[in-house]
Amino acid sequence: EPVALALERMLAMRSYMRAKTIDGRLDESIATRVGLTGAAIDDMYKVMAIANYEDRFVIPTSHREWSEDAQDLRGSCGFSFGNGCSGGSTETNLFGTKQTKRPTNPMEIA
Repeated sequence: EPVALALERMLAMRSYMRAKTIDGRLDESIATRVGLTGAAIDDMYKVMAIANYEDRFVIPTSHREWSEDAQDLRGSCGFSFGNGCSGGSTETNLFGTKQTKRPTNPMEIA
């Protein structure tokens, strides 16, 4: 019952605002059919249909355009060995000893 009434009121809001903006007429009978007034429908429209400027856009939490590896940036804050949000490089290994540095880049070998 409450859900059906809410949906009827939202449909009435849509019909009322369509008649107001497109047809240029205020049809109070639409509002009274669902137990509202025209002013109440205007207030509903401001709250439910028109988003504030700050609600329209999501501000990113970091500069994703500077990320070379976005998947790494997204998933690097999981389990770590105390080095925070890292790209996967750590000084320790799973067995607790210091990790030996192995050259992975051909330029590091020379």
